[in-house]
Amino acid sequence: MSQPVKMVGAIAAALVAVAGSAQAAPIQISDRNSSALIDPVSPAGMFNWTIDGVTNLNRQWFYFRVGDAAANQGIDTLNFTGSQLSDTNGALPGGDLANDTLALQYLGNGFRLEITYVIRGGVGLSGTSDIAEIIKITNTSTAALPFRFFQYSNFQLNGQVNNDYVQVLGGNTAQQGVGAFSMSETVATPLPTRLETGLAATVQNNIETIAGYNLNNNPAFIGPANLAWAFQWNFNILPGRSILISKDKNVVPTPGAMVLVGVAGLLGTGRRRRR
Repeated sequence: MSQPVKMVGAIAAALVAVAGSAQAAPIQISDRNSSALIDPVSPAGMFNWTIDGVTNLNRQWFYFRVGDAAANQGIDTLNFTGSQLSDTNGALPGGDLANDTLALQYLGNGFRLEITYVIRGGVGLSGTSDIAEIIKITNTSTAALPFRFFQYSNFQLNGQVNNDYVQVLGGNTAQQGVGAFSMSETVATPLPTRLETGLAATVQNNIETIAGYNLNNNPAFIGPANLAWAFQWNFNILPGRSILISKDKNVVPTPGAMVLVGVAGLLGTGRRRRR
């Protein structure tokens, strides 16, 4: 299993160093056995995470709204002002010379949004990979900013559309599995305000079409089906202040016995719900 990325310093540096380049085409980051594609200016968002030649992700993207009544919008509707690619481990033992880090910057009405991705691949055909992300939201206005931020995630582990289960443990760790593959994403700080799991189309529709929607706090859903999960953060950001969201996700080829312990207690509920 690959070790979680511990690159806070490198990520923070990238966040403040975004140049004026604003690539419109999908941008690739890669490291050893892994690569990911991010389209910063379309609803596709991060739409590919390839590990040992197999795609494990259909779509992960971010949404926002200001206040509690407005409709949510994808961040691709913001003014995309810059991107920067860099290699943060090429000089380190076991590193490679590929661009493994991507920093993006957007401007909205009264706020600035910066997102940095760092990918770390496993050695050889290990089936393992890790992506760390930091999101920085800055209030550039002179009034408090009631900001609602969402992350939607639809994984297709080992290239399979219908995953067996998805659950969120402890309010901050999403886990999804199919067969011998599992993935997890842990939010280090701050904890999400709300969460949701369910059928991918339903979760996406709730976020995109219901004005003022708040995630429903359903912590688990049992498949097999095309499943997804989402996180929501509610902030009230003071003028000139910033909020950092720090999180890390990894994929591992393992039976995931520890993960399934949490799911076992939910099987009855999930099956009854499907009936």
